[in-house]
Amino acid sequence: MDLDAAWTAFDSVAARDRGVRIVDQFAADPDRLSRLTVEAAGLTIDLSKQSWTREGMEAALGLAHGAEIEAARARLFGGEAVNFTEGRAVLHAALRARPGADYRALGEPVSREVKAVRKAMADYARAVRSGDEAGATGKPFRTVVHVGIGGSDLGPRLVWDALAPRTPDIEVRFVANIDRAEMDQTLTGLDPETTLVIVVSKTFTTQETLANAELARRWLAAALPVDGLDRHFIGVTAAPQLAERFAAAAPSPSGTGWAGATPCGRRWDCPAPSAWGRSCSSACWTGRRTWTPTSGTRRWSGTRRC
Repeated sequence: MDLDAAWTAFDSVAARDRGVRIVDQFAADPDRLSRLTVEAAGLTIDLSKQSWTREGMEAALGLAHGAEIEAARARLFGGEAVNFTEGRAVLHAALRARPGADYRALGEPVSREVKAVRKAMADYARAVRSGDEAGATGKPFRTVVHVGIGGSDLGPRLVWDALAPRTPDIEVRFVANIDRAEMDQTLTGLDPETTLVIVVSKTFTTQETLANAELARRWLAAALPVDGLDRHFIGVTAAPQLAERFAAAAPSPSGTGWAGATPCGRRWDCPAPSAWGRSCSSACWTGRRTWTPTSGTRRWSGTRRC
């Protein structure tokens, strides 16, 4: 069925089922609960409490097939340039893949590089927690200030809010709003000597993020020695050259404190593990991997019930 025909069928069923009540659907279809329950990665998703009929579900699936969702999924996992705006492959799956995976971006292998960056970030997070990576005056970090906006804020913030320990060894605070009041509130009560600022931006051109990063840099520069300021900044970005340029503009001799990192899906992998530790990080990644197909053709357990 082509896409136009799929839309016609979908609209027809939607118009017919507009007044359908869920309770009536259960009365007419005793197997509705089991038929519309999907299980994946230890989670149970109950679709039966939606008002669609059996025909409505089939029409929705027909629309997905007509839109060639499977082919689009295969292009995504195959590393094709599905981000047309930037001409990029979108391989979140490669960033959380199991050991031994072989993902490619635009035909080039990336899994080895991902593994190396993940290890470097994990090593850095452990060094921050242990105190081996310390601030300009030698004091260990006690607070991470995460600067980002949009996906570079919401994802890390969600993970931290969900999994943060009640009494963390290292506190994590987030700044996204361009209104200076948020940065002022975030920095209130913090000690510059024990504060690490992580600036997260895929392109490192986001104006709100750079403006907030500049405010944080000035706050640190007012209290720290010039030759150690770079130890208090880390960049998580797909554009490490721009991050290094930003750091070099600070009153410090170099940008060696900035680390380029893989974007999209890894943005929380520096601030959160630095604060919550290796065991929690490993458990979180195990769960994420469970949700990641190993190929573009894998179906989740239970989806055929629909």
